[in-house]
Amino acid sequence: MNPDITNASRDFSQSLAERYSRGRWHDFVSRNIGKNSYQLCLEANTAYALGNYDEVISLNNDILAMRTSTAEASLATMNRGNAYAAKGDRDKALRDFNEAISLDPKNAGAYVDRALILSRKGDREAAMKDYGEAIRLNPKQWQAYFNRAADLREKGESTKAIADLTKAAELNPKFGGTYVNRAAVYIRQGELDKAMRDYNRAIEIDPKLTEAYAGRGRAHAGKKEYAEAISDMQTALRLNPKNLEQAFNSLAWLLATCPESTVRNGEKAVQSASRACELSQWKEAAYIDTLAAAYAEAGAFDQAVKFQKQSLEMTRAPDRRRMQERLKLYQQRKPYREAGDTNF
Repeated sequence: MNPDITNASRDFSQSLAERYSRGRWHDFVSRNIGKNSYQLCLEANTAYALGNYDEVISLNNDILAMRTSTAEASLATMNRGNAYAAKGDRDKALRDFNEAISLDPKNAGAYVDRALILSRKGDREAAMKDYGEAIRLNPKQWQAYFNRAADLREKGESTKAIADLTKAAELNPKFGGTYVNRAAVYIRQGELDKAMRDYNRAIEIDPKLTEAYAGRGRAHAGKKEYAEAISDMQTALRLNPKNLEQAFNSLAWLLATCPESTVRNGEKAVQSASRACELSQWKEAAYIDTLAAAYAEAGAFDQAVKFQKQSLEMTRAPDRRRMQERLKLYQQRKPYREAGDTNF
């Protein structure tokens, strides 16, 4: 337990006047007169759905100021942690998840949420332990299987990732994101027909799920169904044109490297690849690699070499060989043509 974490045995039944200064206590009463903790929790859930994370934090602070049980306090602390996580403050989120677990060691959701933060902070071993504990406490906690699958996929354990996603789909068959993530693993394995079935299922559940159209576009491209691939990627961008870097990247890669000349378009490829890099804040080596391929298709080989070198500096060893081969092509003033290799 971190030393700055509030002791779980603190007295949640102390009076409001003790918890708040005189002015803050008056504000609390004015805001929440006639409301109970359940009503405040509903308001906090609505605020979270609207992206009003500071309001979520404030409402959960108010819940914690009431005479609540430790189980209710654990839930409010966990929900406050999720708001901090959404704001990008991982340290405060982790503090709250630690406290929520201390208050109620049987709060399976808090283990799931803490695991996600631990994973994002690079401690995957601790995250895996938390996912396992969440499942032990609540075998129907589908989010634990769903989130754990992402770490398993990153570790290269595709079979285990698919097993977890399959279990998540069994527990919650109406969540389209599970099928999207499982399809992405199938694409990595070259099982395009299975991926296509999962993307179709995700779109059936949610016809506005942009990631499903983007992913299905990648599957179509892998099957050399280029017209369908472009159509799906454009649908994804139309549904969410401001925040879907993967769709921009996939479309750019296809326009830059497709073996069919009628599909390629260097200028549009550069536009889409640039947008993907901007949206990802230039932190994704694969997107910069795509930008290099786009410039090569457009005949701007100096730019292609520049960005290919930049992507290589950011890339881990397993991905470097193919990228180095592309660099040699650009240095020879030759574009790259995709033949089984993808950068989706």
